[in-house]
Amino acid sequence: MFCSSCGERIPEDARFCEHCGAAVQPATQDPVDNKPKARRRISRKSFLVSTVVVLVLIVSSVVVFTIRSHHTNGLSSSPISERLPLHVCKTSLALPTMKAANLPSHENEMLPPGSAGKLVIYSDSMGFMKLLGPPGWGCSAAVGADGSSGLTITPTNSGIWTNSDHALSAGSTVEVINGSQTGAATGSALEQACPFFKTAEQRWAEVGSSCPATPLPETATPFGKNAVEFIDPPHVYGTGEPSGGAYPASGVVIYQLVGGQEPESWIETCVLPPNQRSLCSASLHDFALNYGSK
Repeated sequence: MFCSSCGERIPEDARFCEHCGAAVQPATQDPVDNKPKARRRISRKSFLVSTVVVLVLIVSSVVVFTIRSHHTNGLSSSPISERLPLHVCKTSLALPTMKAANLPSHENEMLPPGSAGKLVIYSDSMGFMKLLGPPGWGCSAAVGADGSSGLTITPTNSGIWTNSDHALSAGSTVEVINGSQTGAATGSALEQACPFFKTAEQRWAEVGSSCPATPLPETATPFGKNAVEFIDPPHVYGTGEPSGGAYPASGVVIYQLVGGQEPESWIETCVLPPNQRSLCSASLHDFALNYGSK
């Protein structure tokens, strides 16, 4: 090293300069911080929020898995042909030229074993739409001028749900089986089907529209060639018409091209308590078979 006074070289361990006698100042060093570094703390609020989100996702996944397992088990058995009574519902017809069809009193349907006596057929007066539901329920239907139609089945002692009330309150225990089809309403067909079918999404985008988002807990799986099964867990308002109540809403959405060109979409939603989910499975399966291959 060098003396800071005279600039001459001196030994590294010298305390005084041997040339000028000046005291040697030791070289300064940056102080060493031996204190432990503070760890980043996660706020209690952030931790609780993250925990709640994870728990909600886990519970929703368990509920959906349970419901889907029940549906799969209900449809895995080989269906058998059952002759069921056919009930014609009071139907509102949009045009005076529309006339009621001459419908039979019974029809054969393919049902899972053990369903005999638990389901009957409900139909609008023109036979456009038929749904399976528990016997003794009330029903109403409507047929539009554009060929669209809808059919709703509810317990006779219910009377608390209307077709326009798709979002149920979280504590609602309404029971309903509801179906509709878009007829010649191309926009309605594309909007309903685009969250589940890529071809519908592409055509919907061509007219400058975007698909409505489905809620995260809702699940959807293919159900045949042109049908998708969806499940809205309890308290989740999603695709189901209706959904969001205390019971899960299970359903089927169908999308197809009439004559290879014009899109149409069909949807059925079944909302029943847990001990009757097998009836939902049978009704939805029948709906997909009847209208998914038109």
